[in-house]
Amino acid sequence: MKVGDMKNRARSDLFERDHSGGKRYDFQVKKKKACTRRALSIRQLFAELILRGEKKVEYRSRITHVRGKVLLYAAKPQTDHSLLRAWVKAAKLPHGVILGSMEIVGCKEYGPDDFGWLLANPTRLKRPVPPRGKPQPSFFFT
Repeated sequence: MKVGDMKNRARSDLFERDHSGGKRYDFQVKKKKACTRRALSIRQLFAELILRGEKKVEYRSRITHVRGKVLLYAAKPQTDHSLLRAWVKAAKLPHGVILGSMEIVGCKEYGPDDFGWLLANPTRLKRPVPPRGKPQPSFFFT
């Protein structure tokens, strides 16, 4: 039975009696999925700067229409810049975990394939949490 057909049928028509006297539904009830949240992968040091409120724009080559609160995942590969890498090692910043959340409040176009995602309201978790899903280079669900 299609979902559109169910709207046209009376509520009493949606179930039949089985032989034991109980009700048997003639459609399948979907199980609720676990609550998932959208997370954004950002390399460490930049993730730390976002949480401190010092970095308010994330530059990407793609536009985003996502708005609202997203989780902040500190990606496992660290930055390639030797000076930044030395600073990250000295600070012993965690990577491969979810550090907190932030809001994406807008997106500005600076040129072809050059977009700035506007960030606001960073919030740090008390303890870093490993992601449930498999992290991706950009957005993923956890």
